[in-house]
Amino acid sequence: MALFFDRVTIDVNGNCVDGSLGTGNFAIPGKIRRDDDGVPIINAAISAFALEYKNPKEAVIGREELEVEVTSGGSRNGTVAARLNLRPASPNRDWLFTGTVTALVIAELEDGHR
Repeated sequence: MALFFDRVTIDVNGNCVDGSLGTGNFAIPGKIRRDDDGVPIINAAISAFALEYKNPKEAVIGREELEVEVTSGGSRNGTVAARLNLRPASPNRDWLFTGTVTALVIAELEDGHR
């Protein structure tokens, strides 16, 4: 069994509205192993993130939720998506932000594929 790791940088920008989304692509240099149900053994985790709030510049953040998931990738190419739920600690949810989320894609390759 061989494991494949790849960092994928996802650009994100928008306002503080639930479900802001960005995507990034990856390529795997081998065949992904499948489990007993035929599902590809591949996943993603957050490696890092950096967000800059544009408006207002200085304010308190009430809550940040970030998640990443592989949205396609059963073969050698795929897409990983980042979803952000940002909550300012004020009733004004029109704050603008920009930034990046780095996802770590992890896949189990079939024997002989490295």
